[in-house]
Amino acid sequence: MTDGSILSSLNSQFQKAARHRLRLDPPDVLSKKYRIENDLFYFGSEVLKNDRLGTIHEEFSERLKLPWRRILALWPRDHLKSTYITGYLVAQLLLKDPDERVLISSYNMSLAQTFLNTIKVELLHPDINALYCDLTC
Repeated sequence: MTDGSILSSLNSQFQKAARHRLRLDPPDVLSKKYRIENDLFYFGSEVLKNDRLGTIHEEFSERLKLPWRRILALWPRDHLKSTYITGYLVAQLLLKDPDERVLISSYNMSLAQTFLNTIKVELLHPDINALYCDLTC
């Protein structure tokens, strides 16, 4: 094969892959992915179907859009702090960037393992699996 035919073949394969990728991500899918990756309240309430999320979670989601790295959530008991922050927020970060590293720690190993298992279950949710098959399949 000559250099020209190799380049032509690679270009053809690239265009075929590009067409294939465009078919996989139509605008409505891209829009849903964008919302999942940028709106934590939408991710928890609409995608993961948690009907216990309320105004406090929606306001927190809006505050997360500000440029900061540290979070201190002083919410009362049973307000889903661990579910929302350790579970949904970490899952959202991993959907945005699969190479992101997150440290999950707790006062004992079994609770940290429970958090990790919860995140795994969230990432294997059927709606997430359909949109992010490259990550979860």
